[in-house]
Amino acid sequence: MLYYIYLKIKKRYIKELFINDRKIAIKKIDNTQIFYIDDKIWGDDFNKRFMYHEPYSNTKMAELLEKLPNNSYIIDVGAHTGDTGLYLALILKKKWNNKNIKVIMIEPDITKINFINKIAKLNKLDNIITKNYSVSDKVGYSSIIRKGGTGKAAGAWQIDENNKNNENIKMNTIDNICKNMYISMIHIDVEGMEYETLLGSKNTLKNVKYIMIELNGASNNRDNEKTFLLENNFVDTSNDFIKKENMNHLFEKNK
Repeated sequence: MLYYIYLKIKKRYIKELFINDRKIAIKKIDNTQIFYIDDKIWGDDFNKRFMYHEPYSNTKMAELLEKLPNNSYIIDVGAHTGDTGLYLALILKKKWNNKNIKVIMIEPDITKINFINKIAKLNKLDNIITKNYSVSDKVGYSSIIRKGGTGKAAGAWQIDENNKNNENIKMNTIDNICKNMYISMIHIDVEGMEYETLLGSKNTLKNVKYIMIELNGASNNRDNEKTFLLENNFVDTSNDFIKKENMNHLFEKNK
């Protein structure tokens, strides 16, 4: 049986849908559905983001799945609660399961990793791989700068490479985390650490066809990222819809 209730979250009413007493989030732009759990920390955040967050960027990446080579991997760096990575995994299972493409979701917060794993299991998504790391151009340990506290603007939390809070979250490079993996597409949303992430991905980028990267105001100067990508044979193919979503940019490998 299908039914729904409305929840008021941050002065906005969010439609909460149930099928046979299981919660389900629906992406408004294309009606993709996913079951999720009533998690006291991340459930509401996931529901809202899956429905409304960066719809044009997400569907553009979904559109590109057809062009990715078989037996390759997609990286979702800064996966947060998994709204992007899980969406891509769903589309792969439904439309391109024969391509055997897996989604690697990298996230420093272990509570979010645990949440993603539960959602993947609930939806029988065996094409998800989770990695509990912060990402940079160096190896070490880090902490999370939780802006606004737990659950508040959690998508904008940043990494402290100096590990002032002594959380000892493993910090590594994409080249190390995904060594010997054929990476065909990367989604990067790491709140100001985008340049360091790219620097630590030089070997990985050799096979990458597409990079969706957030270049918003989290860092003062975004010329470094753009110059790096141009020097590594990528061209900016972003449209205005994508750019309006937190200044996302889509880069494609120049053939």
